[in-house]
Amino acid sequence: MTLVARFFAGVSAGAAWGMIAGYARRMVPDALRGRALAVAMVGTPIALTLGVPVGTLLGDLIGCALYSDSCLC
Repeated sequence: MTLVARFFAGVSAGAAWGMIAGYARRMVPDALRGRALAVAMVGTPIALTLGVPVGTLLGDLIGCALYSDSCLC
């Protein structure tokens, strides 16, 4: 079950990543396309860099089962 969930999460993330790049480039004038793409793509590395340690900390503080259940709701 976990493998299937991870597969669909990866497919969704890949589709979103590709669409965000296209939307970011189309929403701005030609001269700002590179900057728009950079701003749009910087969110994922920041979220991973901050989200994984914060999620681990919350899991340690309030218990992994409680934290996981609250994320799935």
